[in-house]
Amino acid sequence: MTIAPPLSTCGRFIVDANGRRVRLAGVNWFGTHEDLGVPPGLDRVHRAALAETIASLGFNSVRFPFSVWMMGRTSVVPDQYLAANPDLHGSTPMQVYDACVAALTGAGLIVIPNCHMLFGGWCCADNDNNGL
Repeated sequence: MTIAPPLSTCGRFIVDANGRRVRLAGVNWFGTHEDLGVPPGLDRVHRAALAETIASLGFNSVRFPFSVWMMGRTSVVPDQYLAANPDLHGSTPMQVYDACVAALTGAGLIVIPNCHMLFGGWCCADNDNNGL
């Protein structure tokens, strides 16, 4: 059995699985593409509370960048960056990313993963191999 994806296109419009037009109203949650591979704020608020706040403000989507570098990291994120999310202690950057995606989609938000960079850090200089 094939399950229809939640979003697709119909002509110039984005539509949901029932063919209804969807207008994206989004925010950006930066940071996973940078040096630590973890989104900021998890030391101050639980990811589910953050997701609920985003949804309650009327947004329906979150652009969530990442780097190819953070996907392969096996070292755990230091606990200090996850203080408000103790269930994530001992997690790798990718495990934290996945948990944040689950929290966002659990709040009914559309997540737009964005492969923002190849390597962790700030981009885009002529010599960092992250430029266009």
